[in-house]
Amino acid sequence: MRFAFRSLRARLMFAFLAVTVAAVGTVTIVVFQSAEREVARYERLINQLEMTRMSHWLIGYYTARDTWDGIQPFVDEMAVMLGARIVLTDRTGRIVADTAQDPSEPRFSRTWPSRSLTHYPEMDPVGTLHVSAETTIQATFRRRLEASIEYFVWVAGALAVGVAILVSTAMTRPITAPIRELARCARLAGAGDLTVRVEMSHESGELHELASAFNTMATELETAATRRSHLVENTAHEFRTPLTNIRGYVEGIRDKVVPSDVAVPILLEEVTLMSRLVDDLQDLALADAGALRFVIEEHDIASVIRHAVRAADPAATAKGVRLAAVGAEQPVPCLLDANRIAQVLHNLITNAITSCRADDTVTVALQADSTDIEITVCDTGAGISTEKQPFVFDRLYRGDPSRSRTTGGSGLGLPIAKHIVEGHDGTIHLESDEGQGTRFIVRLPRR
Repeated sequence: MRFAFRSLRARLMFAFLAVTVAAVGTVTIVVFQSAEREVARYERLINQLEMTRMSHWLIGYYTARDTWDGIQPFVDEMAVMLGARIVLTDRTGRIVADTAQDPSEPRFSRTWPSRSLTHYPEMDPVGTLHVSAETTIQATFRRRLEASIEYFVWVAGALAVGVAILVSTAMTRPITAPIRELARCARLAGAGDLTVRVEMSHESGELHELASAFNTMATELETAATRRSHLVENTAHEFRTPLTNIRGYVEGIRDKVVPSDVAVPILLEEVTLMSRLVDDLQDLALADAGALRFVIEEHDIASVIRHAVRAADPAATAKGVRLAAVGAEQPVPCLLDANRIAQVLHNLITNAITSCRADDTVTVALQADSTDIEITVCDTGAGISTEKQPFVFDRLYRGDPSRSRTTGGSGLGLPIAKHIVEGHDGTIHLESDEGQGTRFIVRLPRR
C-alpha cells in the first residue's frame, strides 16, 4: 500500500476520494443533526397539542362527575390513540389511572411532560396529566426517518465516490501523462542524449511551462556540451602547436642541427605564449566560478587609455596602422580596476590592429558624463560578417579559422574582456559591417 501511493496518479485519486468522503461525512452529520432538531421540535409541538386536547376532555369528565372514578377506560383509549403511556393523578398526587400494560415498562416519573388540570387559572387543579417522554408513534416515525436518511446518505455517498473516481481518472490522466513523458525525457537526458525534447501540447498552463523549461534547459545543456567539446578540442590544438615547436627545437639542439643561440629565443617565445594561454584559461575559469577578483579604486580612465595606446603603438607602427586616442586629453576620474580595464583595452586594440591592413586606422575614443563612461575602439579594417558576430565572444573562436596564434590570437581575449566589463557592472557590444570596419563599445559606471 505504501508503494502504491508513491504514484502521483494514485495520490491525486486518493485526494479526490478523501475530499469526497469528507464532504459526504460532513453532509451526513449536518443532515442528521438538522433532522434530529426538527423532529424534536415537531414532537414537542404535537405533545403540547395532544396534551391540551386531552386535558380539556379530562376536565370536562371531572366537571360532569366531580370524581375520577371510572376514568381508566377512557385514559386507555387516549393512550392507544396517542401511542404513549398516560398517567393521571388527582389533586393529592395519587395515581387514579395508569395505562401501563407490561410490568417491565419503566416506572412512572414525575419528570415526564405534564399538564395541570384546572377549570380556571385562579382555581386549584383537580389533577395532573402525565405523558411518557416518547410515544410509540413518535419512536416509530423517528426510526423510519433515520433509516430513510441513512439509506439516502449511503446511496448518495456511493454515487459521490463513483463520480469522484471517474472525475479523478479523467483529470489526472492529462496531468500524469505529460509528467511521465517529462520523466522519460529526463532519463534520456541523464543518460547523455541531450537531443531529446518534450513534445508540448497546444494547451497552456504550468505543465506547458514545465515542458518548455525542460526543452530550454536541454537546449542550453546541448549547446554547453558542444561548446565544451569545442573548447577541449581547440585548447588541445592551441597547446599542440607550441609543444610541437618546442619538441622540434629541443631535438634540433640535441642532434646539433639547430644552434642553441638560435633555438633559445624561439623556445622562450613559445613558452611565453603557452604561459599566456594558461593565464587566459585560468582567468576564464575564475570568471565562470565568480571568483575573478577586482581591486576597485579611483583611477583616471583617460590615463589608462593613453597608456594602452602607447603600449600598442609599436605593433601598429610595424603593420603600418595609424593608432590614436580621442577624448582622453583631460583627466576622467572613476572607480575601477585599472589593470583589468587595461587588459580589456589591450585585447580590443590588439584585435583591431590584427584585423587592419596597412594605412588603416584604429581609434580609441572616450566619452564621459556624470554617471557613465563610454570607450569605443573603432577600426577601418575588414569588419565582421553578420553571421559571425554572435560568436565573437565565444571562447577560442576566430573569425578566420586559417589564422594562426600569431595573426589571430588564441581566441580568449574577447571572452575575458566581456567577463571583466560585466564584473564592473558594465556592458560591451560590437557594431560591424563587413568591409567597413568594426566598433567595440564599452560602457562602465563611474560610481
